[in-house]
Amino acid sequence: MTDTPPTPDDSPPAAGEDSPPTTRREYNCPGCGYDLAGLLDAPMVTCPECARMSSSTLLKRLRPPPRLWPLILRLSLPFVIGMAVQAAFVLSAHWLEQSYSRRSE
Repeated sequence: MTDTPPTPDDSPPAAGEDSPPTTRREYNCPGCGYDLAGLLDAPMVTCPECARMSSSTLLKRLRPPPRLWPLILRLSLPFVIGMAVQAAFVLSAHWLEQSYSRRSE
């Protein structure tokens, strides 16, 4: 048995270094949304939450639903900022109109 020194690819990250991010796909139950990723070894998978049986090959083919909140926030933020700026202009114009009308009286 020979001891080979670890190559840079085999060595764990040093303290203070971040390990590369791992992406793990979620395989959600079509009935309740429970993550079934650890149960896909068998041909048929029974969800531990709702007891629905699903085919593991079918679950692997299904795409997870898109997460819409980041898109909704990204699209609505300029609208909300624009409305706030418009409201500020309307309120400042109204305030200025009232302050000039008080001075002229």
